[in-house]
Amino acid sequence: MRGFILKIKNYNKFKSSKKAVTFAGGLVFFFLLGLVPTLYLFSLTLSLFGKELSHLGGFFITEKFSVIREFVFLATENIGAGGSVIAGFIAVYSAGSLFVHLRYTGEVIYNQKSTSTILVRILSIIASITVSLAVSFLIAVYGVLSPFFLSVLGFLGKIINFFIAMFITFIAVIIINLTACPQKIKIKEVIKGSLFTCVFSVIFTAVFLIYLKYFSSYDKIYGKIAVIPIFFAWLFIIMRCLVSGITINAYERLTKK
Repeated sequence: MRGFILKIKNYNKFKSSKKAVTFAGGLVFFFLLGLVPTLYLFSLTLSLFGKELSHLGGFFITEKFSVIREFVFLATENIGAGGSVIAGFIAVYSAGSLFVHLRYTGEVIYNQKSTSTILVRILSIIASITVSLAVSFLIAVYGVLSPFFLSVLGFLGKIINFFIAMFITFIAVIIINLTACPQKIKIKEVIKGSLFTCVFSVIFTAVFLIYLKYFSSYDKIYGKIAVIPIFFAWLFIIMRCLVSGITINAYERLTKK
């Protein structure tokens, strides 16, 4: 027990030295900049499997963000209006920018700086395409199975759908963690941090929604634009969970050396 407590203290010290809060805030900024292009990239890859971007709507836990969802979907459709090839290139490049900064975050956390910025850019673009293909394929499968589960299994089907959504999220988080690490790393070495990100993202989201429903005064303060600060606050929580997961993987790896 004493050893476990000491490990927690050492981890918290390690986490504080890596400025996880600052990186989470930075990733929120770059995520918002690349949100529409990234979803357009998802739209292109989903079309390979005969699905529409609207399938992503099923992964929104609450209708609280429906305004933002509809705005982003409309903006995504408008990107491709001038030509899908050019729009696709811009989408890949913009989505890759988020992974560039995710990689830089990983370099600081793992304490290893990359010698080539061009290599980081290339790896980031490959990662964005890989995540899009993997998640789009899983969403396409989900789109086929989900109606069956809901119509035949009822409440049990909702539970199964939830775990399918969590599995898709888990796969995406694993790929993100692999991308963030500047060292050669095995999948099993990022499992613990990826699980932390997924589990605590769900927990904090649930607590956040309960707070908004019963205790929050956002609507009274901000009126119709309340959804914007709410979305930003929720996104920051998710990024904190993501950076914390990367930090856990880095701490486990560095302490084993």
